Amino acid sequence: MPSVQAEIAAAVKAAERSLADEAAGRGPRSGLRVPVTVVVMGRDYGRYLGDCLASVGRLDPAPAQVVYVDNGSADDSLTVATRAGVEWTRLRVGGTPGAARNRGAEAARSPWLVFLDADDLVPTDYLGALYAEAADGVDVVYPRVVRFGVERGLGPFLPEASRGDLLEGNWIPVASLVRREAFDAAGGWGDEPYYQDWALWLAMQRGGGRLVGAGDARLLVRTHPGSLTSQVRSHLPGYQSVLRSQPLTVFSAFGPDRPWLVEAHCRRLLAFAHRRPGAQHVLVDNTCDGAASASLRRYAGLLEVSPEDFLEDRERVSWSTPAERAARVPRKMAALWEAGRSRWRGDFVLSWETDVEPSQGRGPERLYEGFAPDVAAVSGLIRSRQEGHHWLALRRLPGGMVPAAWPGGAPEPPQDGCVDVDACGVGLFLFRRHDLAGCDWPTGGPGAAYTGHDFGLCAWLAERGRRVLLHCGARCRHWLDEEEWV
Repeated sequence: MPSVQAEIAAAVKAAERSLADEAAGRGPRSGLRVPVTVVVMGRDYGRYLGDCLASVGRLDPAPAQVVYVDNGSADDSLTVATRAGVEWTRLRVGGTPGAARNRGAEAARSPWLVFLDADDLVPTDYLGALYAEAADGVDVVYPRVVRFGVERGLGPFLPEASRGDLLEGNWIPVASLVRREAFDAAGGWGDEPYYQDWALWLAMQRGGGRLVGAGDARLLVRTHPGSLTSQVRSHLPGYQSVLRSQPLTVFSAFGPDRPWLVEAHCRRLLAFAHRRPGAQHVLVDNTCDGAASASLRRYAGLLEVSPEDFLEDRERVSWSTPAERAARVPRKMAALWEAGRSRWRGDFVLSWETDVEPSQGRGPERLYEGFAPDVAAVSGLIRSRQEGHHWLALRRLPGGMVPAAWPGGAPEPPQDGCVDVDACGVGLFLFRRHDLAGCDWPTGGPGAAYTGHDFGLCAWLAERGRRVLLHCGARCRHWLDEEEWV
């Protein structure tokens, strides 16, 4: 079986042979056209544009239309485009790549679009391989990526983009085949300086269309100093900005015996709703108290909680010994989470317990700062309500769970930044909903390395190679009663 490196080398060589054949004028010309507009966008890429347009000109089948969009170039790009005989338009003052691509879409006359960067190349059969997968219900068809230039290799590829896979990060290139109607419905390209393609694919997927791969289509992505591709891959704030824009569910379960928490927590939820309009709120009423329940229903109306997202649970958990509490409470909390999970619709879920209050007003939003492709969840920094009030942060060692070690061996957590943990509380806990698919809410038990629905959930994620981070800048108060917190 060939090694990965041998496979990469073979793919790059095959792509380069294809280009050499095109340059020499070899290869079949069927005379067929497909209803696709190819939009080529560039800025000061005149040195690459001629090769790019030549590769587009040799596509077989050919596109119905080719449009070059010049994004405020100061070099000879327009001369190159004119010499190639393609239709062109220009942004005299350079804008974002998204603005330039949208200008090209305005000029397009076809029901399908392909957006190509001026430093990239396409083999002869590129459009045919993409268009062959353009079935009903498919809004995006994406190719395999072959990198050439200063960096050579194959990009990741999946036969179809599930929501969970696409939320981890983008592997779908700009030069995919896009259904025009779905592109317009998603709002076109955004003005983000980074990850506009990822944001667009996520928006189109939310619209209900499928995103599928064409394994026989190869896009040749040129890697060179200063290319957009090299800049984007290292821009984590841009990645996190896209995640912030995805649908969010806020989940809170109100327990018994502390009716004073209802109004206090609902006011926090209302303040957050003003900062994050459109978020779904799922509330569980386990107060077992008539007055508290009536108050909670009133606030649910202010939060515009739909009837199906307001759950009632009148079962009160009781215990007579610490052992009974350790067994029954985690099972009850897991049951409440399971009831809520059936209603969650957001790509991200913010678990916000009623006795947890961020000590900084924007605490929940700061949790997004911890996300990277391999991170499943980020928690705020919370102390335990139990005696000793230790930080709810543990690491797994061969002998069992131990308190997390802070950077540099410090006795206390830093004032900001994120720390890897194997288990933590879920009082203020932001996670990707799709990462919980198949979770059976482990709650520990005799001899287990963890106890509780919260530590059990974190351990379940860690066992699957997903990281959980603690954001030390998102510190929270953990209320003990109406006047005391830790």
